[in-house]
Amino acid sequence: MVTYSCPFCGNDIDAGDLQQPGGVGGGTYCPNCHERVYVSFAYPRLVAIVSLFLAIGALLLMKLTSVFWLVVGTAVLWIPISLFLNAYSSRFKPSTLKKWKPRTHRTFFEWLYQRDQIRSPKTPDKNDEGQTQT
Repeated sequence: MVTYSCPFCGNDIDAGDLQQPGGVGGGTYCPNCHERVYVSFAYPRLVAIVSLFLAIGALLLMKLTSVFWLVVGTAVLWIPISLFLNAYSSRFKPSTLKKWKPRTHRTFFEWLYQRDQIRSPKTPDKNDEGQTQT
C-alpha cells in the first residue's frame, strides 16, 4: 500500500482512501480534512523529455524513414515509455501529495461558452435618493 501525508492536516492517508469526485480533472480530496490535493510525481518534465527522445531513438534504430510513421510511432510509444519511467522514477523519489492549485486561465471551451453569453450594458448603480454611488 502507498501512503501519503496530507499537506493540510498532516495525517497519513492510504492511496485508496483518497476521495475523487466525478470526472478525472478535479483532483482528489483528503478523507480527513476534505481539502483538495493532487498526486505529484518527482520528475514530470524530465520523464516527458527523456521518454520523447527514447521513443524517437527507438524508431530511428528501426530505420524508419517515413516522417508520417515517425510522428505516429512516436506518439504511440511515448505514452507507455513515459508511464514506465514515472513508475521507475518513483522508486528513487516517491510521489507526494500537494495542495491543489486552481487554474489561472480559461480553457478554449470556457472562453467559447462565455463569449456567447448575453450581456447587458453596464449602468451606474443608483441608491434610493437617485444619486449615483461612488
